[in-house]
Amino acid sequence: MAGNQEPKAMVVEPNGKVYIAGWTTNAEFSTDTDLLTVAYDTTDSEEDEIWTQVLDVAGRAGEARAIAVHGDHVAVAGWQNSASNRDMIVIKYDKSDGDTVWSLGQSNLPYFIYNGYGNGHDQANAVAVGSGGIIYAAGKSYFSSARKEDYCVIKLTSSGELSTTWGTLTGAIEEPVVGARHYNGSGNDDDEILALCIDGNQRPVMTGRSHEGFGRLYDATTIVYSGNGDRATGWPHSFSSQGLFADRGNDVSVDNRNNVYVAGVARGAESHDDYLIVKYSGNGSAPIGVLIVDPAGRKMKDEAVALAVDPESQRAYVTGTVKWEGLNECPDPPQGCQEKSEQIGTLHVFSVIRPGDVDRDGDIDDADLAIVLEQFGQTCSGCNADLNDDGAIDDTDLAIVLTNFGLCGS
Repeated sequence: MAGNQEPKAMVVEPNGKVYIAGWTTNAEFSTDTDLLTVAYDTTDSEEDEIWTQVLDVAGRAGEARAIAVHGDHVAVAGWQNSASNRDMIVIKYDKSDGDTVWSLGQSNLPYFIYNGYGNGHDQANAVAVGSGGIIYAAGKSYFSSARKEDYCVIKLTSSGELSTTWGTLTGAIEEPVVGARHYNGSGNDDDEILALCIDGNQRPVMTGRSHEGFGRLYDATTIVYSGNGDRATGWPHSFSSQGLFADRGNDVSVDNRNNVYVAGVARGAESHDDYLIVKYSGNGSAPIGVLIVDPAGRKMKDEAVALAVDPESQRAYVTGTVKWEGLNECPDPPQGCQEKSEQIGTLHVFSVIRPGDVDRDGDIDDADLAIVLEQFGQTCSGCNADLNDDGAIDDTDLAIVLTNFGLCGS
């Protein structure tokens, strides 16, 4: 294939079929990108390309950023430039031969375009397919000059139309578009969904980054919607490590109890970026546990970018990048050796801690209660006994231990 290509997302089926989405250019130095989707068969010793689809819409730039497989079809989502702005785009392909499935509107378009309520910049970063072929595409959408870009998820029928099961809403939560849902962080600045999955109750679960206060950077905000488009009870939840720094959820998954797991990045206790892993109960109550981990102990810039959850054991498998500096110990002056600074992919397995497990030994028992009582009345920042992270060890922390007393910590 001529030009340049970059993959953005991949799905692997148990039968060895692999589907990749991204972008391509039609010439080596061109900046005009088109949506690219490729299917491979890896069951033999050599991978075989099954089909390739390049979507060029009116000669304008576009990019596929997410892909999902369901039944006989492949759903791809991303962004597509229009004459005046950038829109969400969703395409549905036949899995066997790559033919497009939809023929929409008077022009019989093979793709769905979503130009959001504010007629501004819109983009899909994630896609998932539920029962009945319902497609959810999620990312960001410009809402207004007051709110800027919001979390946005659209719900499409299997035939490529906005679902009327998500009607418009008025009042405290304004939803002016059928088939679309928005979330505006309290800081009224740009918010963006970065990952999406569907839980066992067929609810879309999303995470990303949102502005939750004046002068703050991003929080890792996770939200769940019910089948009729209402925000599920207890959601959203926003995680902020140190208030003024940028936290975000990069990936999200669920287990067979509908517990929600988020992996991303948060500012650690010593003011450097660390892996963030948060586990929420599916009923929207307070987090079951939070881990902020410096995986290499180097106090550098680390970030969890993807996770998978074993639904039975509830273990989270997390991968990401770890920044190492000074891998070679160089004398001063260097005398011919060179300091290294690079990012290395890592894989870690975590069991997320339940609130109340102060000593992190896996059980919530007398030892945890003793620590809270010993430090009761003290103020601290980031200490284990401050279970609600409000800077003080008080009745609230004691209540968390007593509420969970006798439970297994993970």
